Amino acid sequence: MEKKSNNFFNKKIILILLSLSFILICYLYLSLDFENRTLKWDPFLISNLRLPKLLIGILAGLALSTVGGLYQGLFRNPLAEPYLLGISSGSAFGAVLTFYFGWDKLPVIGHWILITNSFVSGILTVLLILFISNYKRNLNLMYLLLTGVIINTFLFSLEFLIIVFSYGRLQNVLLWLWGGLPVVDYKFLGIIGFFVLAGYSVILYNYRSVNLLSVSKEFMISKGFDLKRQTSILILVSTVMVAGVTSVCGILGFIGLIVPHIIRLIVGFDFKKIFLYSFLLGPFFIIASDTFNNLLFYPVKIPLGIITTLIGAPVFFYLLRRNMK
Repeated sequence: MEKKSNNFFNKKIILILLSLSFILICYLYLSLDFENRTLKWDPFLISNLRLPKLLIGILAGLALSTVGGLYQGLFRNPLAEPYLLGISSGSAFGAVLTFYFGWDKLPVIGHWILITNSFVSGILTVLLILFISNYKRNLNLMYLLLTGVIINTFLFSLEFLIIVFSYGRLQNVLLWLWGGLPVVDYKFLGIIGFFVLAGYSVILYNYRSVNLLSVSKEFMISKGFDLKRQTSILILVSTVMVAGVTSVCGILGFIGLIVPHIIRLIVGFDFKKIFLYSFLLGPFFIIASDTFNNLLFYPVKIPLGIITTLIGAPVFFYLLRRNMK
C-alpha cells in the first residue's frame, strides 16, 4: 500500500514538473529575441508571428503523439508511428505536385492550394489503402499495415521522380518535406484546431477499446466491442488529424514514435493516461525542439523535422536499449 502511494506521489511530481516546464518553454518561445539572445515582450510580434507558430506547434505535437500512441496500441507494435499508414507520403504527394506545377506561387490562394492538396491527398491515400487491403471485410490489421508500407514506398518513389524534374523548385519541396512551424492566420488555426481537438476527444473517449485491442482483437470482441466499427472510426479520425497538421507543418519525424514510449515509462500501459499525457508531452517536445533550433542556428532556418529527428533518434535508441536490459 505504501509502495503504491509512493508511485502515485512520484507520478504527481513528474506531472507538475512537466507542466511547469511546458509553461516555461512556451513563455521563452513567445518572448525570446533569437537574434540578440535576450527576452523581449513585443505584443505585435507575439500576436502576429510567434503565437500562431506556438499554437500550430501545440496542435501538431498533440496530434502526432496521440496518434502515435494509438497506432502502437492498435497494431501492437512499439515501432508504429503516425505516418505508418501512408499519410506522410500521401500528403507529401499532394504538396510535391503543387510545387511542381507552381500553384503555390499563385497570389493569395497559393498557400491555401498547397495545404488543401496536401490534406486531401493524405486522406485519399489512407482510403485507398483501406480499399486495397479490403479491411472492411477481412479486418486484418497486419495486412492493412503491410499495404500501407507498400503504398508509402511507392508514393515516395513517385515523389522523388517528380522532385528530380522540379529543378529550381527543389529547395521549396525539400524544406516542406522536412517540416516546420509556419505562420498561419487565426481562422485557419481554428479549422485545424477543430479537426485535431475533435479527433483527440474521439480517441480519448475510445481508450477502453484500445486497451483491449492492445492485448488481442479476440479479447476486445469477447468484451462486447465491435472490432470493425471501433478500428474504422479510430483510423479515419487519426487520419484526419495527422493529414491536417501534416498539410500545414510538413513531416515531423520521431515525435509520434518516442513520445508514447516516454509516457509509458511514466504512467504505464493504460491508454487513457497515455492519451492524456500526450496533451502535454507532445506539444512540449515540438516547442522545445523549435526553441532549441532558433537559439542554436538563427538566422539560418533549419527545418524543424531535422531537429526532431536528430533529438529523437538518440532518445529512441536509449529507450530501446533500456527496454532490452
